[in-house]
Amino acid sequence: MTATTQRPDDLDMRSMLPPTAALHEMIDDWLAEDIGRLDITTEFLIPADARARFVLNTRDDVVVCGIDVAAEVFHRHVPECSVEILTPDRSFAAEVMGMNLVPYMRAMQHKNVSFTVTYRLLEVRPEGNLLRAVIGSDYRELRQERSFDQIVVNHGTIPLDDLYFELKPLSSNLGAVDHEALISGQPQALNKNPDGSFELYRIGDAVAARNTHAAIYDALRLVKEI
Repeated sequence: MTATTQRPDDLDMRSMLPPTAALHEMIDDWLAEDIGRLDITTEFLIPADARARFVLNTRDDVVVCGIDVAAEVFHRHVPECSVEILTPDRSFAAEVMGMNLVPYMRAMQHKNVSFTVTYRLLEVRPEGNLLRAVIGSDYRELRQERSFDQIVVNHGTIPLDDLYFELKPLSSNLGAVDHEALISGQPQALNKNPDGSFELYRIGDAVAARNTHAAIYDALRLVKEI
C-alpha cells in the first residue's frame, strides 16, 4: 500500500515554517498570552510613534534563530513595515543564478521589499529617533535625503585568507605574482625565498567574495604554463 499526501500550497520550503494560516494562529496566541488585554506600562509611558534601537552584545559567537518567524510577525501585525535594498550596481544580485534568485525574490516581495539600483548611500546621521540618509549617484550630481527607522550597511565579506598568510613565508615566491608575466601568458618565475619548497598564489575567495568562474579563471592564468 502506498500513501500519498499533498503538500500545502503555502508551505514555505525554504525555512520549513508551518503553513501560513497555522503560523498566524500561533503568532496571535503568543502575542495574546504576552500582552493580554493591555500592556499598562507601554500604554501609559511610551508614545505610539516612539522608535527604539538596541545592540545585542554576546560573549561568544551565537546562532540567531527564528528570523523567519520574526519577519512574519511584522508582516502580519505591522503590514505597513517595508524594506528597501539599495545598491550602486546596475542590477541586483548579479552573481546569484536565476534558479536560486527566484524563490528569494518571491519571498522578499511578499514581505514588501523594494529594490533601488544605481544609487549609493553617502552618509547617515541621527535625526531624533530616526536615521537621516544622504543618497547619491555615480552617474550625476545628486544629494537626496530620506529618513529610515534602521539602516544596515553591507560592504561585502572578509576574504578567507588565513591559510594563505600561514603558508606565505614558507613559499618560494612569498605569495607574490609577477603581473607582467601573468598578463603576457608567461610562466611565473619569481623566487624571493630560496628555502621555499612550493609556489603560493592568492586567488578566488582568498582575495574577495567572487564567483566560482572568476576563481577558475585566475587559477588557469597562473598554472597553464606549468
